[in-house]
Amino acid sequence: MPPILLIPRFILAQVSPDMVKELSAWLVCAGAVLFLLNQGMELVRKIKGRPAQPPNEQLQESHQELTRRVDGIEGDLARIRQEMKEDYTANQAHASARSKTLFDAVAETRKELRDEIQSVRDSVTDFQANMPGQIVSLLKNTGAI
Repeated sequence: MPPILLIPRFILAQVSPDMVKELSAWLVCAGAVLFLLNQGMELVRKIKGRPAQPPNEQLQESHQELTRRVDGIEGDLARIRQEMKEDYTANQAHASARSKTLFDAVAETRKELRDEIQSVRDSVTDFQANMPGQIVSLLKNTGAI
C-alpha cells in the first residue's frame, strides 16, 4: 500500500474514545457559540430596524418626473439631430457651389494659359521658319557673304 494512504490509518489509530468524546463536546460548544452570535445579529437588526422606504405616492411622482425629464431630453436630442442633419445638408450644398466656382475659375485660367502657350508656340515656330533667311540677309549686309 502507498505510504500516503497509511497516514489516515495512523492518525485514526492514535485517536482514543476519550478524545472522540472531547471532540464532540468542542463541536457542540462551537455550534452553540455560532447560534448565539446569529441570534445576537438578528436582535441587532431588529433593534436598528430597516431603512425607511418612501411611500408609493412619492415613488410614483419620482418615476413620473424622471419619465418627463427623459422624454424632454429625447425630444431635444431628436431636434438637435435634425438641426445637425439640416446644417450638414446646407454645408454640402454650399461646398458644392464653392467648388463649382473654383473649378470654373481654374478651367477659365487653364483656357487662358493654353491660348497664351499656343500663341508663344506660333511665334517661336514663325521665328524658327524665318531664322535662316534672316541669318543670310544679315551676313549679306555685313559683307560676309
